[in-house]
Amino acid sequence: MGRLHLNHLLELSQRVDLVAVADSLPENLQEISTRWGLPGYEDLALMLDKERPGALVIATPPASHGVLIQQAARRGIHIFCEKPLALTREEALVTARAVADHGVLFQLGFQRRFDRAYRNAHDKIRQGQIGTLLTFKAVARDAWQPNLEYARLEVSGGLLLDMAIHDFDLARWLVGSEVTRVSTEGNNLLYPQLTSVGDIDNAVVNLSFESGVIGNIEASRTGTYG
Repeated sequence: MGRLHLNHLLELSQRVDLVAVADSLPENLQEISTRWGLPGYEDLALMLDKERPGALVIATPPASHGVLIQQAARRGIHIFCEKPLALTREEALVTARAVADHGVLFQLGFQRRFDRAYRNAHDKIRQGQIGTLLTFKAVARDAWQPNLEYARLEVSGGLLLDMAIHDFDLARWLVGSEVTRVSTEGNNLLYPQLTSVGDIDNAVVNLSFESGVIGNIEASRTGTYG
């Protein structure tokens, strides 16, 4: 994901100046730093203090998001971060407070809100053009399992936080109401090895909203068809 964002920033070279990269894995850092001629750092805080960038893109495993966001916010650096904000409610609240207290611009990587089709659906729902919203349904399919090191709950947050979080965001945004109740069933149906790291490959999530709307989200890492 970090390489994807780097390529996008390179395409915006007339509007964005890349000043440095940071990666905790020396082999990745060496390759990227050498290829693009950028200063490379294994320690993000050191990079921020020495290079003083105006903005930071965070595309690390989810477990590190909160602390990295807080490091940048305390230095007055604007932030774009991949989802999720954090792996626990407590860390998410602390991180959000750091962003607010230091007045930096912050965006989380929920790109579907900027997709034309989703925006059209959102606007038509708000304007009442398609009637009264009664139910919400989302189906998410991946065709592969992540590597086991990344899939560990303490690293990625697992299927629901790492993958289905896009659908949770869409549900709140499209319905325009907060969720009041959640029930979930999940299992390993194709990749039993995920059990060893606490993850699952399929889940069904039922939602109840304050507005009375009910919702359902299917998340699967075994969608190998189509």
